[in-house]
Amino acid sequence: MKIYRLIVVCILMVGCQNNFTRIALEKNIEKSSLLFRKINSSNYTIYIEQNQPFVDTLYQSKVEKAMDRIKQILRIDSLDFKFAYVFVNSSNSMKLIANKYEGQGIAFVDSKVVVEQAHSNSNGYGAHELFHLIIYHYTGVLPKDGFTSEGFAVFSDDKWWGYDLHSVANYILNNKQIRISDVIHDFRRNEIISYPLTGSFIKFIYEKYGLEPVLYCYKFGFTNIEQIINKKIDELEKEWRNEIKEWDYKTIDYPLNR
Repeated sequence: MKIYRLIVVCILMVGCQNNFTRIALEKNIEKSSLLFRKINSSNYTIYIEQNQPFVDTLYQSKVEKAMDRIKQILRIDSLDFKFAYVFVNSSNSMKLIANKYEGQGIAFVDSKVVVEQAHSNSNGYGAHELFHLIIYHYTGVLPKDGFTSEGFAVFSDDKWWGYDLHSVANYILNNKQIRISDVIHDFRRNEIISYPLTGSFIKFIYEKYGLEPVLYCYKFGFTNIEQIINKKIDELEKEWRNEIKEWDYKTIDYPLNR
């Protein structure tokens, strides 16, 4: 495989998954001080920063697994566009690629680019960031709210910190007084709680009522779910709580505060 260099143009960061600015990845490859190996496929190009401790096939397998999971959830047979998936070694490399962003991963959906800090393990399918990118191009619209957008992406992994989503949610509900309506209206207040709760709730809606209601909420906001399911959010919350109350959470070790 050839060695490539990667550079990033300045991008305006407004948050991990809510950043829809462009990143001129391919145009600036030769100008970077970071070295990358490159894997090409009909659906994607993978960039792997040099000195990774894992073999290239691990990263390709991760992307393929995530892509298959997303196509299964959205019920699509193939993608009609090509995306880039960039694996970097550290938060310092992430800062160079994503203009000072230091988190685990970020999706630039308009440019069809995912950047992620590479490691051997990931939650579930490792589909979270790629899901943001694919659903945007599948629906043609940006999400109406963070609750549905992030919940849907968390559900695409079907795990949180390696735990089953419903188990984590049951653990949180047994240790915190919290209502889904509060999370909907103030999603960013405590993301360590809102992400797994929302993922579990969206999983419940998807598995009981199907794909269509979740897509509707993605486009129009979760507060409008009654228009398609004909049930109020409080009713759905009762059903969800009853559904997950038997999920074992005794082995969960999870922080409840940021």
